[in-house]
Amino acid sequence: IIKKFGTIDILINAAGVYGPIGLFGGNDIKKWTETLQINLIGTANCAHAVLPTMTKNKAGKIINFSGGGAVNSFSNFSAYATSKAAVVRFTENLAAEYKDFNIQVNAIAPGAVNTKLLGEVLAAGPEKAGKDFYEKSIKQQREGGEDPKLAADLILFLISGSLTGKLISAKWDNWKEWDEADIERINNSSEYTLRRIDNKYFFEINPGNISEPDFIIAGVELKTTPLKKHAKSKFASKERLVFSMINYDTVVNETWKLSSFLKKNKSLLLMFYLWI
Repeated sequence: IIKKFGTIDILINAAGVYGPIGLFGGNDIKKWTETLQINLIGTANCAHAVLPTMTKNKAGKIINFSGGGAVNSFSNFSAYATSKAAVVRFTENLAAEYKDFNIQVNAIAPGAVNTKLLGEVLAAGPEKAGKDFYEKSIKQQREGGEDPKLAADLILFLISGSLTGKLISAKWDNWKEWDEADIERINNSSEYTLRRIDNKYFFEINPGNISEPDFIIAGVELKTTPLKKHAKSKFASKERLVFSMINYDTVVNETWKLSSFLKKNKSLLLMFYLWI
């Protein structure tokens, strides 16, 4: 490609396989390893081939296909889930390493598009794929799955901007409404990355355990009593706390101003800062 066109500007790593389906102990370990070779090492090989040219040009975009299997356990698909989680961390690493070379690297979750992977699930049957996922796959086949154009539009969005080091869902994330200010904020945050919930720096709050939220932004007074009690009892020594309720998009910035979701009234408060 470089000999023919003189350069390479964009790499999209879209190839991938499910690999062995079923309980890990019953998987063919050779095929399990091959899955990592295709999904992870294949992605790394392609990136390794183009990065010298992109580094020389001080410009480039790399898009790696990941998926929902990267951020949650995916029973009966251990090879796939392992490889895709590794792809996301690889994406984050490359983004950090090549930031100064103006090379942006992102991963995407394209959604449940009807591909040959769907046929593999149906061929495996409910006993290997799991009853729930098998039935979900039958429904996907019947209804047509996600429009692949959605993933294509997300790729166009990413190769046209400065976002880097993130895993973005074509279907579930609000990327179509992000402007440059949103992208700058996201680039400087841990949003859309793989992070460990440690109840120290990153928190998981179950909305089912919290009554209807009532927030006063002026002064940042929190009226949601269960959460306030939890914060005071567990984090009384902290001057400043950052909570994250994963519902929509970050809505309060450092100056206590509401972000774009309040303008559209689409969701609950996602992130807020609380002074104790």
